[in-house]
Amino acid sequence: MSKTYLNQVEKTKMLAEGLSANQAIVRHVGINDEQVAELSQIAAEAEVLNHAVDELRAALSVKTREANRKLVEVREKTLAAKRVIKRSYEPERWKEFGILDKR
Repeated sequence: MSKTYLNQVEKTKMLAEGLSANQAIVRHVGINDEQVAELSQIAAEAEVLNHAVDELRAALSVKTREANRKLVEVREKTLAAKRVIKRSYEPERWKEFGILDKR
């Protein structure tokens, strides 16, 4: 995902590790074990989601390339068919074949 997202996850993991290593100290300022565990858990969940998003982006990229190739093929076939009709018939009849071009 984005650098900002990855940086935030990494900072959260580092904070959770630091709080965990200093739990005796941070208890006195109101940070309990459950909060530290929750912070670690949400950072891990964010990493998993980031990985899932990266996989989806890769799959999307493949599908986008396939779709773009197919669109090129559609355009080529459409132009070829239109050329045949335009060469064979007068412009007044093009509409019968689904061609809305004026020239």
